[in-house]
Amino acid sequence: TPTTPPDEVLADVNKLILSTVETAGEAVAPYRVLMPYDHYNNIATRKVSDSGEKSILNYVIENNISNEVTGRKLEILPCRWCRGTGLGGTNRMIAYTPEEEYLRIPVVPLLRTPLEQRGLFFLFYYYTSIGGVENVYPETVGYWTEFRG
Repeated sequence: TPTTPPDEVLADVNKLILSTVETAGEAVAPYRVLMPYDHYNNIATRKVSDSGEKSILNYVIENNISNEVTGRKLEILPCRWCRGTGLGGTNRMIAYTPEEEYLRIPVVPLLRTPLEQRGLFFLFYYYTSIGGVENVYPETVGYWTEFRG
């Protein structure tokens, strides 16, 4: 909501990250968070304080627990598929590690049709197929529906 204090937004993001780390058996910590556009817009445009120059988004990116655990800067991105997809049609945040070891898109190698002759030309076609995102380790992805941002 537009009146949520920055510390509560940070607490929600940290709870999501910590719950994902615990579910993954403390083997992997996520460094990417997706949230609905309206929540993202809210934290990206609101300042931490009236006299501050820093947005809540930058405050959360700089002060979250993932930075210390992973050694990487947390990425917070808007995603249209986070809106209304939680339990009971609620919005949700998603935290994950976007590395091929944990998430991947299976792609079949390029295949070729048999050679065929059409007049003076010899033709063959290449084709492939792409599947959806494969979640190799589902416990490394965390969902949060009680976001107050």
